[in-house]
Amino acid sequence: MKSCTSTHTSIEPGRIKTILYLLQNYLGDFQAEVDRSYALLNVGATTELVQKIETLLTNPIDNITNMANNIDTQVKHLADVLVKSFLHEHKVLVNMAYRSKTPFNDLHYCIVLHTDDMVNRSKIFNFYDMYDLLEIAERYPVYFQFVPTELADKIIYSEQLKLA
Repeated sequence: MKSCTSTHTSIEPGRIKTILYLLQNYLGDFQAEVDRSYALLNVGATTELVQKIETLLTNPIDNITNMANNIDTQVKHLADVLVKSFLHEHKVLVNMAYRSKTPFNDLHYCIVLHTDDMVNRSKIFNFYDMYDLLEIAERYPVYFQFVPTELADKIIYSEQLKLA
């Protein structure tokens, strides 16, 4: 574990607090489920968590693959939350944004700017200044594609992002 040091970064504390809050809630929910499962196991009842553990112990190879896929899904979800949060913070620049439909469910986003110029594109590309510092950036790359307003209806997407 890394030690606590005081350094200044260009990442807004509010963004970090949001991520920590999401992780704290997830871990709190998981801790509650572990406690509940432990108490019920003491009286002979099993929960879904206990059943998953039993399955893991009886067939570890398949379950390692399933766990890796689950982790991938969760990390992609977290990266997706970061992108959505960033675009929401910059909604004054963004007219529309979409999560593109891709064969491998990549983190690919089509962005239609109110004013599509290099200054506004540069402000959106500032996302990478923060994201590239994360250890997940290389394994889970995020792609932005700028689309002119007149071609927005041609975008094949899995989700239209709510920026309002």
